[in-house]
Amino acid sequence: MFIISTVQTYYASKKLFLDQYSPASLLIAVTILSAAAIFVLLFFLLRQQRKNQAVTGQLQHLKNQIEDLQLLLDYVADRGKITYISGVADNDPENNPVYKFAENRSEAMTREQREEYLQVYRDFFSGKRKDFSIKYSLSADGQIKELCDYGKQTVLPGSAERKFILTTMDISELAKQNLELANADIILNAIFDNLPGHILIKSMSSDFSYIRCNNTFSSLLQMHPDDIVGKTDFDLFDSDLAQRIRINDMQIVANRTTADSNWYFSTPDGKEHAIRFISRLLKRPDGSEIILKFGIDVSRQERIAGKLRKRNKELRLLLAQTDARIMLLDSNLQLVCATPAMQEYFLKQQSVSDSHLCCCELCDCGITDSTVCPAAAAAASGKMQFCSNNRQTGCQLQIKPLLNEDGSTDYLTVTLIDSKETLSGETTDD
Repeated sequence: MFIISTVQTYYASKKLFLDQYSPASLLIAVTILSAAAIFVLLFFLLRQQRKNQAVTGQLQHLKNQIEDLQLLLDYVADRGKITYISGVADNDPENNPVYKFAENRSEAMTREQREEYLQVYRDFFSGKRKDFSIKYSLSADGQIKELCDYGKQTVLPGSAERKFILTTMDISELAKQNLELANADIILNAIFDNLPGHILIKSMSSDFSYIRCNNTFSSLLQMHPDDIVGKTDFDLFDSDLAQRIRINDMQIVANRTTADSNWYFSTPDGKEHAIRFISRLLKRPDGSEIILKFGIDVSRQERIAGKLRKRNKELRLLLAQTDARIMLLDSNLQLVCATPAMQEYFLKQQSVSDSHLCCCELCDCGITDSTVCPAAAAAASGKMQFCSNNRQTGCQLQIKPLLNEDGSTDYLTVTLIDSKETLSGETTDD
């Protein structure tokens, strides 16, 4: 009923409109309406064209980004010696072409590696594993290559499919470097732990704490090497020695030179030790620096040197009490020491330590030819000689070689005696 009423109203309005307006007016109205319709149509067409251009630009930008990412991915893969593949994972690994490829590759593996390798791939494609990493060895072109496969699965948004990506990386060079580093570390540790010397590594921090030490040094302090790490010299030694070591370390850092120093200290067992340390700076690969110290126990040498110093002092005291005029020459005929009486005769008031004079200078004999020098003859022949070329008339020098176990001569004793005090059978050179 409503539709019939609407149609009747339309025709009534149309008849009224036609009755009111002339054909010319109607033509103008139709023309205006047509132009308006065409304008609206053009507007929508232009608007749609702009949208299409924007979409095309976005698609081109997206395409450029994809190409850039592909170039980057290919570059990374080439630099990292990586091959990769992606696809859709299903629950039937036996029919997956990638699994078939893995089966073919596993033919070049050992039986143990092959079983482990294929089990990992079966678990991955069946969904039991979301990701994996496995290393293995293959023989290619007569060489053994070390490879590593990585796999990862993901589900894309809005999709139930499981996407996967697999990569294979050639890690032969890395494995070789790791093996070389491991071997070098084993050798370094063997040297570090078995050298008889004391090896220390200290930091360049303000407290010069210990980074590492070998067993030789830690055993001396009756400690474990790990117990020394992080400690300072003030934790290990008395304050006087620790202060001297600290000053030495600071000088090494300031002057950037090698240092040679002796450490004197008592260990917990009450023994006295003398350690000679050679210290220097070492630069690490990251640019930081450390202090390396290598020490040798010179306790025995110090004890011997102390005994020699004591013996020399006693000898000097003994020589000071004798009135004999005796001096000691080395194999080069230079003065080593003399009794006070001989010093007074030859050197007057000079100290023996101030003179390294040859016997010809002491005697003023003027002999330049060693073949006619009695002292040279005594050193060469190992036999006692006499020399009258001295300052005091009526006296001569008795030159007696001090023979070593092998018959060589390192020293000569020279005694000023009366010319008549020659023993029978002894040679006298006038």
